[in-house]
Amino acid sequence: MLYPFRIPIPRFLQLLLTLVPLVAPAAHADTLSFTGVFAEDDDQQTFLISVPVATTLALQSWSFAGGVNAAGDVIPAGGFPVVISLFDPSGNLFAYDAGGTAPDDCAPRNIDTVTGFCLDGYLNVPVTETGTWTAVLTEYDNTPNGPTLADGFAEQGNGDFNNGFMLLYTYQRTDAWALDIDDGLTSGTPEPNSLYLFAGGLAACLGRRYIRRRTK
Repeated sequence: MLYPFRIPIPRFLQLLLTLVPLVAPAAHADTLSFTGVFAEDDDQQTFLISVPVATTLALQSWSFAGGVNAAGDVIPAGGFPVVISLFDPSGNLFAYDAGGTAPDDCAPRNIDTVTGFCLDGYLNVPVTETGTWTAVLTEYDNTPNGPTLADGFAEQGNGDFNNGFMLLYTYQRTDAWALDIDDGLTSGTPEPNSLYLFAGGLAACLGRRYIRRRTK
């Protein structure tokens, strides 16, 4: 609403109105980036993911072909081919991925310039069951035996099954891995919190009282 006259606002009210937006929390996607190395070919790296509500889980490795992870770090190419396995809160195998087929079935995986393959792992799956999900990162072809996590993995106990991170007995790869996990939720909420509501309500009440007094 436009007013035909200017109503001066006291300094304390101006300051309060200026500070109100500062207490509103920001929302952002909760994506975490992890890096590490394996000691042997049959190593496993396990991640526990808390899922309080139905959501979409996205897991992507960067270490085979390289790229920039969610943290903004440049991940060099050259790591081993990655398998990502996802198990539900009951320990049942939900999905797993062992890379794409170049060149048409790579996206969003990058293509390794040395081998011409896109063997980073990638999963983007909707999940409805709440609880703690388990993701396991392994080296190909250490795939899950299924149908449960307790059934283990195909090369478990065979520490040198790829002759020390060799690919097809031709390409020497490194022991490095890098993984992003996005739980599809937000940490923080775009809704105003109680302090925001209190400050906004106080400013509005004081403003109305001041305007009423000035216009009598």
